Amino acid sequence: MKTKRITIRDIANDTGFSIATISKYLNDKPIPIESKNRIEASIKKLNYIPKLSAQNLRSKKSSSVLILTPELDRCHYFWGSLIGNIEEELRGHGYSTVITSRLSIESPASIHKLSVISRQFAGIIFIPYSSYDTDIVQHFSKDLLCPCVILDQILKGCSSDVITSANYQAAYDATCYLIRQGHTKISAIGGPSNSYTAMERKRGYVQALKDNGILFHPNFAASDFSSFGGQHAFTKIMQLSNPPTAIFSLNYDNTLGCITAASALGLQIPTDISFVSFDDGLLLRSMSPQISVIAQDVASLSHSAVEVLLLRIRGDTSPSVIKLIPTEFIDRDSIKKQNIKERSPE
Repeated sequence: MKTKRITIRDIANDTGFSIATISKYLNDKPIPIESKNRIEASIKKLNYIPKLSAQNLRSKKSSSVLILTPELDRCHYFWGSLIGNIEEELRGHGYSTVITSRLSIESPASIHKLSVISRQFAGIIFIPYSSYDTDIVQHFSKDLLCPCVILDQILKGCSSDVITSANYQAAYDATCYLIRQGHTKISAIGGPSNSYTAMERKRGYVQALKDNGILFHPNFAASDFSSFGGQHAFTKIMQLSNPPTAIFSLNYDNTLGCITAASALGLQIPTDISFVSFDDGLLLRSMSPQISVIAQDVASLSHSAVEVLLLRIRGDTSPSVIKLIPTEFIDRDSIKKQNIKERSPE
């Protein structure tokens, strides 16, 4: 039996509001917050899809792609460059882009509204907060209305295509490089356990220690993801009676925090502490000394994300892919070669 299409009249009947009020909400016109909440609850309950969106999807006329990011003020050099490259790539294929930021914690109503909005686009490129950030993608794909490519994180229980850097291998190689320079007391300051990228980088670091016969010690690992957290973790680790000789920062924000903390403690890089950062940026290249980094391949990440998305938009139904993009290790001036045998960690 054919399912009855839900219209704004059904929303009006369900809420008791006029069609004009429902129309104002759908067109982002100001209405009382109580009315807005009731309408959103009704839209979710009845699974209402705006007619215009459905028409666009049926006719395949949409030529816009939605890029959904965390808060824009958290998009540092890496994310800004990546989004810029994606826009340029899509423009070359005749697609415009709309960039929308979101909160780290979404209410069911706001997630549903995002999923309704997304149906006006040919496809979505989504940058999650963590590997458990699946609610939005599940809403996006509920009716398989448009394809979604995930950047950076591999989401738990999500079958969408994923483009991310080879985080494990990058961290493994960087740690091995520090070991070849004579360092056996290496600290890793990274992100929380709900971040796929942070955990892959930490896994590579731990495996490199193991493969080189170096005992991993919990005192030398910290799980912080903010610049303040980086400062706190760095300070705590460097106050150990037998501190590390090298710091491996697992993300850009922590790098800034660690460098700030090093300065506050009067420590010189690399004279007093060697340093490697995951992620590059103009600031790290402008410092004296310049910071050695693992640089993610922005061009390849953006090209791969667009390439996979366009294949899906054009009807490719092959199994989803997880594509790992190699990184580049750039040795600058922040690593000091150790010539004496170090004591083992506490």
